This record gives sequence, C-alpha cells and structure tokens, in this order.
Amino acid sequence: MSKLLDGKIRIGESFVSRGANAAHTNVMLGSNTALAAAWSSILGSPKAGHVPFMCVLEPNRPVSPPTVIVNKAAIENDFHGNLLWGAVQAGVARGVTRAIADGLLTPEEAEGSVLVCAVWVNPAADDERLIFERNDTAVYEALERAIRGLHRAEENVAAIAAIHNPFFDPRDGAAEEGR
Repeated sequence: MSKLLDGKIRIGESFVSRGANAAHTNVMLGSNTALAAAWSSILGSPKAGHVPFMCVLEPNRPVSPPTVIVNKAAIENDFHGNLLWGAVQAGVARGVTRAIADGLLTPEEAEGSVLVCAVWVNPAADDERLIFERNDTAVYEALERAIRGLHRAEENVAAIAAIHNPFFDPRDGAAEEGR
C-alpha cells in the first residue's frame, strides 16, 4: 500500500507573492476513507459568498484526485467570482496535475485520495494571468509540503522567534508591505 493511502490526512500550505494578486492556499490530502466524509460535507455545505465546487481541468473532466475548492474570501462582485471559477480553478487544476506529472503523487495515489483546497482570492485582485500562475504554484508547493511532510512540529518550534505573516510581523510590530 502506498504511504499516501495509509489513512492519514496530510496538510500543506503556500503563500505566493504579495499584494492584491497574491495566492494563499491550504490543502488537506487524504485517502478516500480518511477524508471522503469531510470532503463530501464541504462540497455540500455552501454559505452566502462561499460556494465550494469540484475542480475541473476543462468541462466534463474533473481533476484527479477529486478536488473541492473552497474560497476563503466571500465573493464580492462578478469579476471576483469569475477569478475564482476561472483563473483560480485553472491554476489549482494545473498545480494538482503537475504534482502527478512530476511524480509527487502517483496515479494510483491520486485515484485513491481526495483533496480539499482552500484558496484566498483578494477582492481587489485584478490580473487573471497572475492569479492563474500564482495559484498553480501555491497548490503545487502546498501539495509538495503535504506529501513530503514539510510542516513538522519540531521545525515549527525552532522557528518560533521568526513567526510572522504577510499581514502582521510581531518582530517589529508592523504589517509587511504589499498587504
């Protein structure tokens, strides 16, 4: 049995770039048995401004592993929604499929697992091409970190003095540029 089909859920995260066209992705990857109930529940639980949906490479061709995309920012207008359903979805589809093409995930593992992908699309985003490219990169990096186990507790403890994020840096008390 493949290590990725062992019943454990793996998580990964990636933040690519800064500013309105940045991409921030969180992934949960697990075997059908480990994650299928949560995956189904997420897909079937839309809320105002947040409509989880299955990711497709093109109409009538779902991504493998089956991937549900969840938006972290409520849809604010038609352009914002179209970025999510267009450029972001295409970027997620490409990043997931590249992970298989590059051998991070075998076809057997892809077919035996499901993926939850939470994405941030800033309502001020304005560049579809950058959104596509950055989401492709963010999903690929998040999957790589999940699959290789690069979010380890001992590494986090070692990095405690450097805790910061793109919106707040407690080391100097100020938000970073490009927020």
